[in-house]
Amino acid sequence: MFKKRIINKSNRLKRNIDELDTEIIDNKVKRKALIIKPPPELTTSEISTNLSHNGKDNATTEIKSNNNKSSLKPVSDNIKITTVTDFQPDVCKDFKETGYCGYGDTCKFLHIREESRQKKPIIKEWQNVSNRNEKREEIEHLPFKCVLCKSDYLQPVKTQCGHIFCKRCFLDRYKIKKKSSCFICDSETNGVFIPISQSELNSLINE
Repeated sequence: MFKKRIINKSNRLKRNIDELDTEIIDNKVKRKALIIKPPPELTTSEISTNLSHNGKDNATTEIKSNNNKSSLKPVSDNIKITTVTDFQPDVCKDFKETGYCGYGDTCKFLHIREESRQKKPIIKEWQNVSNRNEKREEIEHLPFKCVLCKSDYLQPVKTQCGHIFCKRCFLDRYKIKKKSSCFICDSETNGVFIPISQSELNSLINE
């Protein structure tokens, strides 16, 4: 009833080739499906967030591109950079140089005088007062007239040693006679004198 179907060799070869082609095409399609190509609009951070939901096996590291790199620029002319090196920051600089600090007891640095030599010597007022008292004791009585001209004082001046002369008499002796020492006590004056008023003269003579 049924006839046996006879397949030629050529038909068999064609059939085998067609099957191989279909298998190769299927494999290529499967490979393309496995390769995930993100769209160009998505960034690396979005890809990492999308893939993080797939599981721990698909965890990826996020790599951010450093587009905004800090580039070195030249320093502008209106900015002046100065460096100050303080080799001994524990000692108050103002107190070391001048002997006075505006912060007083609230200053956080040390106020030391013994360890550092002062450029300007500190004036001790009590010593000056004692020296003045000694000079006043030495000059017990001032002459009530000028010793050089033997007349009343005209424009009286006071020397460093405390004696009083007329201004004209003192300058004549200093400039013309070339004598800078005091006429009374013979101490060196270096031509320095202080003009005093008549009231001061009277108070000094009456002492």
